[in-house]
Amino acid sequence: MRARVGWGYDIHALADGGRLVLGGVRFPDSPRGFAIAGHDGDVVVHATVDAVLGALACGSVEDVLDSEADGGSSLPALGRVRALLSRRSLRVGNLDCTILAAAPRLAGRPAAEIGDNLAAGLGADRDAVAVKAKTNDGIGVLGGFEAIAAVAIVGLEGEE
Repeated sequence: MRARVGWGYDIHALADGGRLVLGGVRFPDSPRGFAIAGHDGDVVVHATVDAVLGALACGSVEDVLDSEADGGSSLPALGRVRALLSRRSLRVGNLDCTILAAAPRLAGRPAAEIGDNLAAGLGADRDAVAVKAKTNDGIGVLGGFEAIAAVAIVGLEGEE
């Protein structure tokens, strides 16, 4: 059996209005009315896809995102990397994702829903996916409601 590890990162600026979506979970009452600037900006999915592609040593997140065709959602990108994993007889053994933002609060139900979405999209066992959040203690753009980021590390396993 061969093991592979990948690390992913994504950050987006926050702006007034719009929507805030993390790991496919919409936060209608986002902090201070902020939302991710520009496209869907789902930093959780982007970092996760980036980590898987890094572990596979093939491409970047932009290669599998098609927000326009996917109705503005990044979730279908998880299915695309799942197909890549399947073609190489690999699976997610473990995924650890940390969201870095002053808000919203992600403990409990939101983190569990994000984990459910990531596990389902990647075809991973739910107990192999961890989602947690850090506030950055008010420091810098991440702690000051200017941006939101996510980091992910993934361990792949299989017979490749």
